[in-house]
Amino acid sequence: MDTRKTQTGRSMIEMMGYLMVAMGIIIAVGRIVSSAFDTHKYSVASLQLTELVGTMVRSSAIDVDYTEVVNKVKEGKRELIPNSFRVVGSGSSTKIYHAFGGTTEVGIFDDNPERFFVRYNNLSKKQCVELALKDWHRNQYADLFAVAVGTWTWYWQTYGSGDNLSSALNFSSNETCSGKVCRLPTTRAKLTGVGDNDGQCTDGRNNTVTWVFN
Repeated sequence: MDTRKTQTGRSMIEMMGYLMVAMGIIIAVGRIVSSAFDTHKYSVASLQLTELVGTMVRSSAIDVDYTEVVNKVKEGKRELIPNSFRVVGSGSSTKIYHAFGGTTEVGIFDDNPERFFVRYNNLSKKQCVELALKDWHRNQYADLFAVAVGTWTWYWQTYGSGDNLSSALNFSSNETCSGKVCRLPTTRAKLTGVGDNDGQCTDGRNNTVTWVFN
């Protein structure tokens, strides 16, 4: 028997084994890094929202009419927009981008100048679900009135009763939603479509989450 060939064969098998172990380690490390990066992005996106809301509320502290401050944010006034947002253009052509790379919109909600919304566009299904599940009930600066996920809207029933929503929210106590009106807090089952539910967050990057604040 040629011992040199045998040794060469063993060396090749050992080398392949080492390569497979190395590849496994690289994949595992990559997953850990990716997970950590995702967690960081969610934290940044949440902080962006909190800081933007805080700035807008403080700028309208004397007269609770958000019309002027909303227009200034739309025009890209940097003193009102946290530095973590990427702002491109100016005036009516301003584009504001959140941590996940999609656009951010602000506006007056339902023609009521005492309420404003912040909307994150271009979210993946996972990003949509995780951001919509955040407990924004008691923001440091403002109270959450509603969360809109796509064409569905979640309200706190205490607010709904004073906004002609009491009948819409007056459905069976064991149900979360009726039609496309739901009671906050949001639930993962409704957002993802677990069981018989139609997912409010869908595949692709066309999801939107809108937060409405008092």
